[in-house]
Amino acid sequence: MLPRENSLTYFNDLVQHYRDVDRRIANAPFKPKPPKPQFRPVEPPQPEATPKTVYELEQERLSAEMDAAFAELGEELAAAILAPHPCTRIINETALEHDISRERLLSPDRTQYTVRIRQLAMWRCRQAGVSLPVIGRYFGNRDHTTVLHAVRKIDAEMREGEAS
Repeated sequence: MLPRENSLTYFNDLVQHYRDVDRRIANAPFKPKPPKPQFRPVEPPQPEATPKTVYELEQERLSAEMDAAFAELGEELAAAILAPHPCTRIINETALEHDISRERLLSPDRTQYTVRIRQLAMWRCRQAGVSLPVIGRYFGNRDHTTVLHAVRKIDAEMREGEAS
């Protein structure tokens, strides 16, 4: 005998069904649609000693377009755009200074030596005017409160060093 629509069994089965469907949707892998290829007509290569591939021609065309765009912007703005982010520069400099690999500095490693150097690098990024959440993203998606702790700890140590 089938349960009636107003019975408790029917209601529980219906709720369970929708929960199962919702769980399957939530756990389904996200598959983004691949971008549509943009086909642009490419001029046929001029006969040379070694003909260039379509890829090389496209790279030359893009390079010329980029050079023209940066020329319109001016030297200062183009240099600012092409310069690495301050966090990237500081991370690389700190890693070289303390003879530690960049990967280890950004890793979840919690040894005292690594943590101390990481905190120093975070403090330097903050001194460069970078916000706490952005610093956290550059240091392996760490929370902004972790960065805040590092900055405050190094600040306190700097004050202790000046006082003594």
